[in-house]
Amino acid sequence: MPTLNERVLHKLGSRGSVVVAVPQDWLRYYGLKPGDKVEVIANGELTIRPLKGNDNGKAEIGKQTNS
Repeated sequence: MPTLNERVLHKLGSRGSVVVAVPQDWLRYYGLKPGDKVEVIANGELTIRPLKGNDNGKAEIGKQTNS
């Protein structure tokens, strides 16, 4: 399911945090649900991938290149 998508960052609370919404189709494909943990890797690109403990058996959710 390789895909390239544009997502919007949304402000969360008053401390400057932001969140990105993940499409429901991606959650189903990767076997994720609210409360599951993902790791975010930042080394020239941002990569989000499920943690192995989620029992979803899938690889990386997606990549977004920093601009």
